[in-house]
Parts: sequence; structure tokens; C-alpha cells
Amino acid sequence: MDEEEAALLFGLGLLVRNASAVEYTLHTILVHLKGIPRAYAYKSAEPGTWYIKESVKRLDAMADEAGLTAEARASAKALLSRCTALFEERHRYVHGTWAYDDERQTWLTMRGRRKTNWPEIMTASAEQIWELAAKFDRAQQKLILWDATHFGDGPDESGWYASTKRV
Repeated sequence: MDEEEAALLFGLGLLVRNASAVEYTLHTILVHLKGIPRAYAYKSAEPGTWYIKESVKRLDAMADEAGLTAEARASAKALLSRCTALFEERHRYVHGTWAYDDERQTWLTMRGRRKTNWPEIMTASAEQIWELAAKFDRAQQKLILWDATHFGDGPDESGWYASTKRV
């Protein structure tokens, strides 16, 4: 294993970790939107994209009287849309087949696509993977901030809110 491959694999591990943290927070937001008091009593093992779809459905069904303004719902939906795009990109790395192209001296991912007869083949670099991991980390921070602002405990004496998940 050379340095580039090691950087790819290490970055892939970070990507998976950061994406799973986003999935955890998406579950938290969904149970808060649905008013479920015990988080793990409700669909705690679904994929992140399922949490996104269900959250969008719930946000669309809510009115201002439900405690979230139209602006708050719109900002949540924008965050959820961004997460959908991140998960789609993540799937290429996590679920794709990896191969090294000796001729071009680069890594490739190949992934079948629904409703097509051709695989999607793209180059992959450690830099791309590390950047995607960083995007998931930023999304996680934004999701936590949104959740803490609208459903969190607080503010404390310093004016901070905390996102909480009741087990």
C-alpha cells in the first residue's frame, strides 16, 4: 500500500464516521419534528436518506402554529436538501467498486445506477474524499445548531442551547 492509497482509506474511514454522525443527527431531528419522546423507540436504524425524506414530509405538513415558522422550516429543508446531495456523493465511494487504473495512474470508482444500462465510472482521489468528509462535518454542525435552536434545552447562563436526544 502506497501513501496515496493509505490517504484514501484513512479518508474513507473519516467520511463514513462523519456521515454516520449526520445520520444520527437526522434521526434526532425527525423524532423532534414528530414529537416522539423516546428517540430509540422510533425507527433508529433507518438510512440517512430515509430520515431526510420523512423530515421533509413532516416539515411540509406543519403549520406555523406547530411551533416552527415558515422560515425555520425552509432553512431545515435547505439543510436536508444539502444532506441528500452529500449522501449521494458518499454512496459513490462507499458502495462503488474500487479499481486502480495503471494507465492513468489514478483510482476509479464504478457504481451501477438505477434505470440505466451503464455503470457510472469516476476518478477518485484522497483530496475528494477528505473534502467530502469535511462537508459532512460542516453539515453536522449546521444540523445540530438548527436542532438546538428549535428543539434544544436552553438557553443556559451563557445563552447557549444544547441539542438533546432522549433515549
